[in-house]
Amino acid sequence: SSTIKHTPTPICKATNTPTLTPKRTPTSTPTPASTSTPTSTSTLTPTPTPTQTSTSTPTPTSTPTPTSTSTPTTTPTSTPTPTITPTPTNKPYIPGYIDIPENGAIIANGFISLADCIIKNIDGAGIIVSDTGTLYLAQSKIENCEAGVICRGYLSAVLTDFMSLKTGLYSDSIQNVNVSLSNFIENRDYGLYNNNDNFIVDAQNNYWSSAQGPSVFDASSGLWNGDGARIWGNVDFQNWSTN
Repeated sequence: SSTIKHTPTPICKATNTPTLTPKRTPTSTPTPASTSTPTSTSTLTPTPTPTQTSTSTPTPTSTPTPTSTSTPTTTPTSTPTPTITPTPTNKPYIPGYIDIPENGAIIANGFISLADCIIKNIDGAGIIVSDTGTLYLAQSKIENCEAGVICRGYLSAVLTDFMSLKTGLYSDSIQNVNVSLSNFIENRDYGLYNNNDNFIVDAQNNYWSSAQGPSVFDASSGLWNGDGARIWGNVDFQNWSTN
């Protein structure tokens, strides 16, 4: 019973306190060893070299490339080209102006007599009578052409329809030109145009798309009088037909 607990207690108290203090002091010495690590941070101070990357910002000085936006400013200058489009004014509505084609479906250089004919859809004139030609035309229809008949020679036309043409009959002849008992219907520019003031085109007893007769240009007012097919020049259109 005397060996149970008296000896262990003084041994634990005497040996533990002195041995613990000398062993904890060397463990504090590694802390200065950690102070050497800040010296390694001084080696990291060369990181100012990345500040040179900020000097790479002159690459944004390539912003002069937006000065290429000046090139779009040239494109608006191209817009004046559409202003050229107004120059082709509607010549059909300029009084006295006429555009005569040089080609035709039938060219009369000599004597030609046509009856019961239909001439249509010609990109030019239906018939051209040259200054040496003579044309007798009866009971025929000329439709949807630039001009119905271009006459520079002799012409006699009766019972003929001049329909949906730019100009029905054009004459600059110095010979007799006579058209009667015929119809001038839906001709866009002129029903009849005489380009020779020294000769009269005889165009009596015709229908001019209106019961009031043809439309005649009044030079004093600059207006067309009438609502029928237009005529121009020295034309005798009296006794017109009302239907």
